[in-house]
Amino acid sequence: MMTDPLERAKLKRLNLVMVISLISINIVTYFALGLDLALGSLVGCVVVGLNFFLSQRVAAKILYDDAGTSFALIIYVFKLGASVVILFVAVQKFGIKLEGILIGLSTVVIGVLINSMMTKPKVTTEEQ
Repeated sequence: MMTDPLERAKLKRLNLVMVISLISINIVTYFALGLDLALGSLVGCVVVGLNFFLSQRVAAKILYDDAGTSFALIIYVFKLGASVVILFVAVQKFGIKLEGILIGLSTVVIGVLINSMMTKPKVTTEEQ
């Protein structure tokens, strides 16, 4: 378990920014581009959100609980396979538009960029 309160606060802020980004992208897509692309955006957001938060869990398990790398490899391969199956079924079976899915998948990039813009750069003693 992560014990450093500063790191916990950073992780909490990153997760909050990601959730806000996931919700915002869907709302903006719906009002700007319509329901068809918003459905694709929702599917992409769900896939990327689950991958993002599951990756945090796996990384924490490896770093703090000393779980083996084979465990991480199995989880990552399973995540990739499940993501591909979900996206394939969404496009082939339900006719979800790829453009919307790509908008949803870009949410992780947008969320990380917003979070990195919110952080203050550290000032070292040489720069003061």
